[in-house]
Amino acid sequence: MSSRIVCTVCGRSRLAKFFRQGYADTCTGCIEPVACTRCGCLRVPWVIGLDGICDPCKVLDDNRGKKYLKSGGKKFRKADILDLLESQGKRCALTGAELRPDNAVLDHIVSIKNGGEHGIDNLQVVTSQANRAKNTMSNDDFIELCLEVVAHHGLADL
Repeated sequence: MSSRIVCTVCGRSRLAKFFRQGYADTCTGCIEPVACTRCGCLRVPWVIGLDGICDPCKVLDDNRGKKYLKSGGKKFRKADILDLLESQGKRCALTGAELRPDNAVLDHIVSIKNGGEHGIDNLQVVTSQANRAKNTMSNDDFIELCLEVVAHHGLADL
């Protein structure tokens, strides 16, 4: 039988696996998130390092000195990616949402599966959520699908 611990915050008796080292009396569901000092995202404390910076920001720091970034096995000049981000006003090309280090990903405008090239002219920066929703659709097909969803739910007047 697995050992159980009572959380001092919620009072529930939970399996020991729900408690992190350094948080022996507080279950993972009750631990307050901490803001990254760089991008402001809220993360659990073990993702925010002692320096107060989240893991995605650390990845950006690791890439700061590099001239090239890899995506899909191909190298892109970091300057080209930053230019692309600037040309989009640091906003998602699909939703207009503000891009942050923890939510920005590169997306093919025309997917490789549908004959798109893996070049800078076929890339856009989008939120990871929009990228997952778009999947392999073209931008036009994705926008058309979004409009159908809005119309189906009667939200066109918003």
